[in-house]
Amino acid sequence: PLAGVDRFEVPFRVPPWRRETRRRLLEALTERRPPDAVLARGRAAWTVARELAEVRDRPLAVDSWDLDHVRGLVRLTRRDPDLLVLAPTRTLAERLRTRIDADRVRFVPVGVPVPAEPAEVMADPERSIAIAVLGPARQATIWRSVAAALVEATSRVPQAHVFLECVGPAAHAAWREMRRAHLLERLTCLDEAAGVRPLLTRCDLLVVPEPPGRVR
Repeated sequence: PLAGVDRFEVPFRVPPWRRETRRRLLEALTERRPPDAVLARGRAAWTVARELAEVRDRPLAVDSWDLDHVRGLVRLTRRDPDLLVLAPTRTLAERLRTRIDADRVRFVPVGVPVPAEPAEVMADPERSIAIAVLGPARQATIWRSVAAALVEATSRVPQAHVFLECVGPAAHAAWREMRRAHLLERLTCLDEAAGVRPLLTRCDLLVVPEPPGRVR
């Protein structure tokens, strides 16, 4: 169970001369309770996950939600003949199987937490409304449309506040469109949404302006 896994932090990006130090650190941190398997969530975690799997001689799985990952996954599977790739949609899984051995791709739907009772968020006009917007949509036109929709939503619900993931090459475009729409006073920027995922699942509205081929 995940509840029984020790929590620790290691740097994802290190210069080549520090990689052996990181490997020794991974070995020491997992000495007391070695993992049964290693799952890499996000491309930034691939290298560290592979090192941990090698150190502990454990199977490695990579969670992929973006067609842009395909080229890197091809290289990764060549290095690790036992690696599994997990895809959140059947369409993405089928696309991955055209480039990677089909037996190494698994379709694993994304879990969505559902409250026992639906929340009546609009019943109390004084209640704050939290809107989470997750990127990274790359085209400025997408962010322009998102900003326009948020303007309309916040004009109807003045107590709404927007939490925007500003990360990656599209962060500046997202910020620029929010500023142009005069939304900054209602806006809080997040550096990396994955780090606050439990809080985001409690937001009243989740907006995911992703292009085809990517799933969050």
